[in-house]
Amino acid sequence: MTDKEKRILVGAYSSSARMSLIAPIIMCILEAFMLGYATVNKAFFGPYYFRYCSFYASFLLLSVAFIIINIYVNRNLNQRYRFLNIANPIFAAFEYAWAILLTWSDYTVTGQMDPTLFMTFSLVIPLSFFLFPKVYALIAGVSDAVLLFFFFYMTDVSPQIINIIVFIIFQFVLGSGFQELRLKLSEQVITEQDNANLDGLTGLFNRRSYTDALKDLEEHIPDDFSYITVDVNSLKATNDTYGHEAGDRILIGVARCLQMSFSGKGKIYRIGGDEYAVLLNAGKEEMDRMLADFDKHMKTWKDGEKLGLSASLGYASRSDAPDGDVIELAKIADRRMYDVKAGYYLETGKNRRK
Repeated sequence: MTDKEKRILVGAYSSSARMSLIAPIIMCILEAFMLGYATVNKAFFGPYYFRYCSFYASFLLLSVAFIIINIYVNRNLNQRYRFLNIANPIFAAFEYAWAILLTWSDYTVTGQMDPTLFMTFSLVIPLSFFLFPKVYALIAGVSDAVLLFFFFYMTDVSPQIINIIVFIIFQFVLGSGFQELRLKLSEQVITEQDNANLDGLTGLFNRRSYTDALKDLEEHIPDDFSYITVDVNSLKATNDTYGHEAGDRILIGVARCLQMSFSGKGKIYRIGGDEYAVLLNAGKEEMDRMLADFDKHMKTWKDGEKLGLSASLGYASRSDAPDGDVIELAKIADRRMYDVKAGYYLETGKNRRK
């Protein structure tokens, strides 16, 4: 699963988080009311009093547990996603099973099969919880099969067969369609967020995303963290000689070389006109290998007009800033990059101001 796919799922689960909390709260209220009603009217339930109380109490306890854990994980999106990813199917399956058991119990008591409760849950579940469409179809399909078994072998369904078929079709269309819609809406939101954080020319993360990343690193920097800064050499000369379109191809070329070299271990940002930054987690051996890969990609890259790439790079690792200040690491990497750039201009004899 890619990072974007996971974010889409997190968004889909998060979009139903409030309803996933409200639904069991309503269930708790209803079950508490039914327990009270059964107790007050104990004579009405007769020998079935404990059976129905066990139904109501079991659903009440499960709903309370679901609510408590949901509230506990609510502040962390990833925790909420992991919890709901498991809890939603279990809770939905339990609701269906509970509705079927109660329907069967009513039949054993009254001799009549009333699917009203089951149908109600069939509409409430897809609205209240996010489930993968296939998971929902599996749970609903098994539940429908069990209920149809009761209907065909315990009652005369011929007067209701059309209504049952129409309901099942409507149930699957509504349930699966609504879950697909949640996924599509979450994907659209994630795509819009990504587009707002991407550089339009290179497709790398932009300055806005870079600023957010630095804020996240203010409190803690991992021990294997490194900061890389890259600045294109002689971009102005390329623009003046070949035009800005050629300069754009240079910027794109450097971006691709960075992606080929560092994408597996970190995020790459275009933070200015010809400036890039890479925030990554890698040990020294990995860092040396990736830097060598970047140098190789830069030397071998060519475009249609045989433009070559040249850039100055500087980096700083976690050990360069004992206090764990990411801004200090950026400054160290910048100083090292400018030392490399000064050496480039000294070696080539080019005037960087021209």
